Amino acid sequence: MVDLLDSCALPPPGACLAVAVSGGPDSMALAWLLRERPGLVALTVDHGLRPESGAEAERVGRWLAAWGVAHHILRADVPRPQAGLQAWARALRHRLMAALCGQRGIAHLALAHHADDQAETLVFRLAKGSGLTGLAGMRSVQAMDGLTLVRPLLAARKADLLALCAQQGVPFVRDPSNASLRFARVRLRSALEVEGGTGPRLARTAARLARADAALEAWAQEAWSARAHVEGGTTTLDLDGLPEEVRLRLLALAMGRLAPSPYGPPLEKLERLTAVLAEPAPFRRRTLAGVVVSRSPQGHAVLTRERR
Repeated sequence: MVDLLDSCALPPPGACLAVAVSGGPDSMALAWLLRERPGLVALTVDHGLRPESGAEAERVGRWLAAWGVAHHILRADVPRPQAGLQAWARALRHRLMAALCGQRGIAHLALAHHADDQAETLVFRLAKGSGLTGLAGMRSVQAMDGLTLVRPLLAARKADLLALCAQQGVPFVRDPSNASLRFARVRLRSALEVEGGTGPRLARTAARLARADAALEAWAQEAWSARAHVEGGTTTLDLDGLPEEVRLRLLALAMGRLAPSPYGPPLEKLERLTAVLAEPAPFRRRTLAGVVVSRSPQGHAVLTRERR
């Protein structure tokens, strides 16, 4: 069963590690697999969205205590949104867990996303018109907000985790919202289940896209070293002769350094900007993602942070 874990995604044994545990079968299986790791800390966020959520969080704590795993329940008294409930809940979970990890000096947080989740992410982002980086799906190791997120179950199927829970007697909570068709991801999950067997195949596709994405990102980093000139608050880029994808990434990289944001410039707007910069017609200065873009007499892109 330990083979379900991708050890390459986990930090060294001596590093502090927290694990996000909602109480569902996926996260309880992950906690069980990690239970013997010294200093493991489990985190459960009680969103307060259901009357029974508080009692469920307490029950999860008792299960984890029986394995010798330290457990913290995190709560926040914040108003829920009228729409986008699942996205709001995800953001709240991350914010609360990242804050506790920061307070306790924990650098790594393990999440229980698996191959079926990866397949859903790929199809969901494909429907939204994401670029290659988005279609590459969730990474097994990802830096975010000063915290390293690790996903050691990305190669495992949901069925594998349910089988582990059954064979090892791992208890878990059933959240009815995970079966509610009012949520887009649940509807997508149901459609993929009807097809049967698509989850692992789509997860492999995401892994291949991630490999291509990493290669292009490495190319962009090399191009940055050779073609980017940074002086004060101005970045000048020589984009001539580069493939469009590399030009897009160089512009996004420059914008991210000048005006950092969680998601970067919208891809469609960045594509339009890249196309206009390549045209021989006079270029009119414009602003995107908090960055002012102009073109030098030599045809180079010149970027500065927007003054506000």
